[in-house]
This record gives sequence, C-alpha cells and structure tokens, in this order.
Amino acid sequence: MRLPIADWKNALTIACGFAAILLIPSIVQARAEWTLTTADFQTRPVDLVAINDAGAKVREEGASADSALPWPQVLQLERANAARAEGAKFTLHLAGGDRVAGEAAELKGETLAWSSPSAGSVAVKLKEVLAITKAGEQPPRRDVNGQSPRTEDVVSLTNGDAARGLLSAIDKNGITVTGEGNQPIVVPWDSVRTVTLATVAASGENPGGAQRGVRVTLADGSILTAPTIAFAGDKAALGSGDAKRDLAGAAIVAIEQVNGPVAWLSSLPPSESIHTPFLETAFPARMDRTVRGEPIRFADRTFPRGIGVHAQSKLVWQLPEGNRYKTFRTQYAIDGDKPYANVTVRVKLDDKVVHEQADFVAGKLADVVKAPLAGAKTLTLEVDYGKTYDVQDRFNWIEPALLSE
Repeated sequence: MRLPIADWKNALTIACGFAAILLIPSIVQARAEWTLTTADFQTRPVDLVAINDAGAKVREEGASADSALPWPQVLQLERANAARAEGAKFTLHLAGGDRVAGEAAELKGETLAWSSPSAGSVAVKLKEVLAITKAGEQPPRRDVNGQSPRTEDVVSLTNGDAARGLLSAIDKNGITVTGEGNQPIVVPWDSVRTVTLATVAASGENPGGAQRGVRVTLADGSILTAPTIAFAGDKAALGSGDAKRDLAGAAIVAIEQVNGPVAWLSSLPPSESIHTPFLETAFPARMDRTVRGEPIRFADRTFPRGIGVHAQSKLVWQLPEGNRYKTFRTQYAIDGDKPYANVTVRVKLDDKVVHEQADFVAGKLADVVKAPLAGAKTLTLEVDYGKTYDVQDRFNWIEPALLSE
C-alpha cells in the first residue's frame, strides 16, 4: 500500500525529530565543561573527572577514555561559562591573597568568625585580615615602595565619611571603632563601604621554597588556598584532617596550582611598584586586571593572569637565594586599540636589560619573552614613555611568571 504524499512528509518529519532527539545526548557530551591549562601554557577543553594528590584525571574532548595528568603538568582548570553566584553582602580580604564572600558573625578576642554561603564558617586571626569590602567595592592596594604603614583601622562609610581608630568589636549588627578619647563609634553594616585594617606584613606565595598547593575560586568570588584538594563528582575537599574544608563541587569555578611549575608574578607582592605620571593622573599597577579594573584581553582571548600598568611604570620583585624557578616568561600588549599608544618595554635582571622593545604600539601581542634567571636577585618590569609621551599608554603584562624549567 502506498502512502499519500502528505503522510510521507509527516513520517519523514517524525523520523527527523527522533534522529535529532537521539543526537542531543552526544552533542551535549561533546561539550567539555572545563578548560585545562598545562605547564607549557597550552589550553584545551576537557571534562574534569577527579583530582587527588597525584594530579588530575580528565577526559579530553571527543576521547573515549580518561587521561591522568601529574601535578607538574597542570597549571589550572577553569570551568567554561561558569555562572557566578551573587547575593553576598561583603567580602573578607586576607593578607595572603585569599578572599571569602559572606558576612561577619562575631569577633571573639583576636579571632574573627565569618559566615560564607559557599565556604561555610571561616575563622581567621584579625592580624591576617587586610580589609572587608561591600559587594562591588575594590579592596585597598598593598603598601609597597616604602610607603608609611597604616597605623589605624579605617571604616569608610557609604555617605563619604570615615571612622578611624581601633576596631574593637564586630557582630552581625555592625562594627565598633574606638577613636580618640576612647569614644566608641558603632557603625551598622548597612552604612559600611570598606573596612581597612592597620597594615600587616605582606604575605603571599614564596617563589623560592614554599610547598605546592592549590588556589580554588568559587562561584561567589571567594578564593581559598590549601595544601591539597580532592575532587570527584559533585564533592570537593580542601586540605586534610582537622584542616579539611568540604565544598560543593558545583560551586568551584577554577582550580589553580600554586608554587608548582609556575609562580605568577601577579600573586607575588612586588618590593617596588612605582607609577610616574606625566602630568597628575596616577594609574597604580593592578594585579590580574587592567589599570581600569577590567579583565585583561587581547583580540578574542581573556587572560586571567596579568598586570595592568600605565607608562611610566616600574615593578620590582626580590628573588630569594636558592630560588627553584629558572626562567622568567611573559607576553605583553597595549590595553585596547589605542592609535596613539607608544611605549618602550624593558625586562631587567639585577638592573641588566635582558629584553627591550621600543615603539611598541596597539594591535600587537608580543611574542613570548623568556629570560634565564641564572641566580639573579631582582626582576624588574618597566614600561617607559614612547614617542607620544603618556598618551593612551595603558599596558598589560600578560601571564608574567617564573618557571621551574
């Protein structure tokens, strides 16, 4: 029996529909959830299967079996198109570079209890706290280059005023600062913009001898560092034993190895950070952001690691004796498409120029620059005025790092 043409069309439509439905799982499965960056700075899409003390187990896009990568081959893993969680009122910034989104619970003695939806309950010594900022506010920059240390705690208010003195109490309702004459000033949290504590000793990754660890970024912007991580399925644990912190696997958007094959300069506080403006406007260096506070980009690529500066800029890092890192590596570019930008770029080791590029302009991503450290004690990055003086001279050091090989 022959079907009418209309029935053939209906049957064909139904068959195509079933075929499309059957194809959907394979299409979904083909989209890798993570981007892996390996020690040679190459990136590729993968699905993250597990992480343990030995390294990461991933499944390459289109592969039928898992691949094991030891830690010396892993720089970082980033979840592709990760949704960012919002809602935390404040962010706690620690001197070592960690930050935790959430709210203060109480200050008991010298220990601050902090409640985070993603990280849970966090207890830190007050001397480890750099600042507390309202959601959307930038944290204070570190004191470098011999600047006078802050000798008092400062609570900046949303109305532009400030309370100064000694932070003496914190609870869920607000913060108390004891100022001149021992007069306590109680500030409710709704009125707080930033809380900047008196200067503490700068800390961060030690590029010479610190043990390998991991830095985990959560969907709410929290960043936590620990010596180890275990990750499988929808569960993760940072650290071990009494120091173990359980996390939801879905809340993790990035996992970065620290003190491994690479030490990012943007995680290492410089001993000098100098910007010499041509006129009056100052553009201090910013870590992992442009000088305007935006993500570092070139063409269609976004780089999570870098340093944004403006000519004339000088950054210096001290390299300790016995430094296990052997090579400095970076790329660089003008921030954006600025037709009048023109700079001279220099890399120095112990004040000896090992790389120099004059008349560097927009629209170019510099080739990879590598310089053997060879026992050097200081590393200096300079961006000097070019032919147009300081006009449009916003500049990005892209993925500047110390390499172990």
